[in-house]
Amino acid sequence: MESLQSLLESYLADRPHQHALAVGALACQLVGQSPQLQDSTTWQKIARFSDLTELEPDLRYDAAIVSDIFEQLPHESVRALIARLRDVQTAALMLVVNAEHAERYWSEQEFLSLGLANRGLYRFQDKTYRVYTFDINSYKQTPDWLNPNNWAHPERWEKHRW
Repeated sequence: MESLQSLLESYLADRPHQHALAVGALACQLVGQSPQLQDSTTWQKIARFSDLTELEPDLRYDAAIVSDIFEQLPHESVRALIARLRDVQTAALMLVVNAEHAERYWSEQEFLSLGLANRGLYRFQDKTYRVYTFDINSYKQTPDWLNPNNWAHPERWEKHRW
């Protein structure tokens, strides 16, 4: 089983990340233990928070790693934070969830409905974590039918007005 630390390093190695966000005690610990991540990135770290207002609303991050939010926030606040990070504040998101807590209070479908991809189970300091990721660049491939060459009557384009 791959370690959580090496997963984080490899996930961020494939993406440009000059300004990144670490939310939660575990996320801050993982970032702090990796000299590779410290050298090339400016990190904003939020170890504990009780409200979503601690994040700067106008700042866009290249990447974010989030942990421990499931134990600190109500269900709807967690969904709102993930959606806000995913849609507005970051291009790549890694969510680290205690596996026992995730299985007890969240269904796999809820994570998938937020656009998160399940990366599997990872161990860190004798605990098992489930990791989910989101990357706007690989979130959805453009389907073939969306290509205008496949639309009806391309030979009539610019000949008739509908």
